Amino acid sequence: DTCSDIVGDKWADSPISMLPIYQELIEAGLRIWVYSGDTDAVVPVTATRYSLDALKLPTVTKWYPWYDKGQVGGWSEVYMGLTFVTIRGAGHEVPLHRPRQAFILFNHFLKNKPMPRNQMNTGWSNKGNHITRVSEDEDDENPSRIDKFK
Repeated sequence: DTCSDIVGDKWADSPISMLPIYQELIEAGLRIWVYSGDTDAVVPVTATRYSLDALKLPTVTKWYPWYDKGQVGGWSEVYMGLTFVTIRGAGHEVPLHRPRQAFILFNHFLKNKPMPRNQMNTGWSNKGNHITRVSEDEDDENPSRIDKFK
């Protein structure tokens, strides 16, 4: 059990909805990224999408798949002031279920870059004992760190 009813029952200082806080942070010019594992039974992707729709933010980039090693890593949609990312195959605790994809997500957030779109080229090739740069790509993770995550 990754969530505790004991803690949840006693935690009384959280808002009913995060949406007003998101709105305030967006208005202050902060980058907001919301992410969700697509198999999360606690906070389903559909519920998050409905909630984000309530913000009525203009869409900058429509729903698109992002890639890791030629496989769909999840989906993303970019709104004015907020980016929503799903992680394929991850549950409620994304880094626990999909550490490599979580690393890619956090790396792109920190670099203020959209999730990688190129399904054929993830930016790095690991052939034999050599890690080489394939080409310029949105997905420029540090290969010495990312290859630790499978």
